[in-house]
Amino acid sequence: MIFFLNGGARTEKTFLYNTVATKCRSLGHVVVSVASSGIASLLLVGGRTAHSTFSIPLDVLEDSFCSFSKQSLQAELFRKTRLIIWDEVLMQHGYCVETVDRILQDICDNNKPFGGITIVLGGDFRQILPVIPKGVCEQIMGASLRHSVLWNGMHILTLSLNVRLNSIDLANSNFAEFLNEVIL
Repeated sequence: MIFFLNGGARTEKTFLYNTVATKCRSLGHVVVSVASSGIASLLLVGGRTAHSTFSIPLDVLEDSFCSFSKQSLQAELFRKTRLIIWDEVLMQHGYCVETVDRILQDICDNNKPFGGITIVLGGDFRQILPVIPKGVCEQIMGASLRHSVLWNGMHILTLSLNVRLNSIDLANSNFAEFLNEVIL
């Protein structure tokens, strides 16, 4: 199954990722936690960057493949993996996610999305989208995960409550609500 966790800043996506990963690991499952940036990966328990974990090429194309073989230790790890958590995925070109999908299907010998491994992708559409050098708006939007062939098969989950907002202070609550209306 593929889940996409949509949530703005301060909705505690990272807390949720770490809680789910810790619970799954306590049950003896292998969980791989990655993020699109090094800073975000440091916030995940056992996190690394997606490019280093999956060996995604830097110049990813529509038909790119990750650079490890089916016989590698890396492939063996993914065959044992039950859950992959990928934070800030919206910063990546959609081809990165599709490339990982292809390699996992190949090494797991399973035609289901991501080789049948449960995956939780997450991010905030109000933050940065993929960088397309000299790209126009249509190219940037076309490169986003939202326009990937995988998007229609995802279960979308949304976190909307800013848990750090002091809800007792009515002025703060009203201002936060106003910002959400402007942004969305």
